[in-house]
Amino acid sequence: MSNLNTIVMKQFFTTTFLLICFSISSQVASSKVDKEGNKFTVHTIKYNVNSQEDLKGINWNDMKEIFKENKPEDLIEFAFEVDLPESKNKFKSSMKVSGKTKNIDSLIHQMKKGAKAISKLVSNYK
Repeated sequence: MSNLNTIVMKQFFTTTFLLICFSISSQVASSKVDKEGNKFTVHTIKYNVNSQEDLKGINWNDMKEIFKENKPEDLIEFAFEVDLPESKNKFKSSMKVSGKTKNIDSLIHQMKKGAKAISKLVSNYK
């Protein structure tokens, strides 16, 4: 029984650590997590950034790591919002993709393309 508790605690601390890392790397990160028995299932990661540097600083490899405990059929969602209140037109934009965990590489690829496009737009609104 103590071995089971150790595994649960390791998973809890690993998930917590990864969520903290995401919070540090962006201005605001939020997530939705479910606990099923002894496993945590992450469903949503959302970033709120207020600079082009923050947008470029998103670590896409960490996203894959956070969802590694999910079942292949679990639905997941990546999202980010850009809010530049100091820009000349108070630029705001957002992007969201969702799908199954088994398609995570495709979802990350879509988010990277979206982030790159929004980053180009942001450079026009400085």
